[in-house]
Amino acid sequence: MSDQALEMHIPRKGATSVLSAVERRLPPPAAGEVRVAIEAVGVAYADIMMRQGVYAGHKPPVTPGYDLVGRVEAIGPEVSDLAIGQRVAGITVFGSYATRRNVARWLVPAPEGVDAGRLVAAVLNGVTAWQMLHRVANPAPGEWVLVHGAGGGVAAAFDHLGGKHFKTVSMPALRPGGVGVFYGAYDVSRGGKVNPLAVADLLLNARFSSLDLFAKGQGVVAYSSEPWRDGRPAAYRSDLSTVLKLVADGVLTPEGGATYPLRAAADAHRALEARSVTGKIVLLND
Repeated sequence: MSDQALEMHIPRKGATSVLSAVERRLPPPAAGEVRVAIEAVGVAYADIMMRQGVYAGHKPPVTPGYDLVGRVEAIGPEVSDLAIGQRVAGITVFGSYATRRNVARWLVPAPEGVDAGRLVAAVLNGVTAWQMLHRVANPAPGEWVLVHGAGGGVAAAFDHLGGKHFKTVSMPALRPGGVGVFYGAYDVSRGGKVNPLAVADLLLNARFSSLDLFAKGQGVVAYSSEPWRDGRPAAYRSDLSTVLKLVADGVLTPEGGATYPLRAAADAHRALEARSVTGKIVLLND
């Protein structure tokens, strides 16, 4: 078992060229940690926001990598629910653009016999769609769900996990009494650069002022996977396990986009920023 890891690191904010290959020696897993040999990691828009220095709480220097699928290589003290060689998956938020890494508590068993790229495409996107539908929006029978940002992987997951929904209109179509669920900021970057107008629109958009919402009996709630994971760990584990089983059973079929080797992370970022790929972009280790 090796303790050497290669990471695609972001030492400072900037263009895709700042992504740099760095070799590190990992310490033994600490209490509550396991070391994972990473098979696949998803490329998320949050990774781009981290690189550009606009992702709150995780700014350069940082190694991105919001989710992973891999195998347990070593187990630290106080870990009793995972075994060496076991396949696992989890939302890590950062640090998974790597060949291996130490991870604490956010892993669940992952099914065997399913392509790693297909599995990881369902981790962040599938859990986000599942939790927004079943734990945040929680629509009553017969109600419709408006999926905002329908070009992304989360919206695609709704095609398999959701009931009646539509994706060809924007938030102004929200009916009186409806609730909007916000989960992303896909227009923050255009052409590899931060779009200040999009940031201002995201923060100040008058369409969602409290008075306007009050007049229509509407509401807005925000969803982000990290605080839901941290604040409701039992729900996170249950929901991720459910989503992975749906993939293994063929109920959920994540839309694959393109795969790149880990060292080509910059190319993957350029493809995501250019919106040149439909479906989830995934980095693979040999």
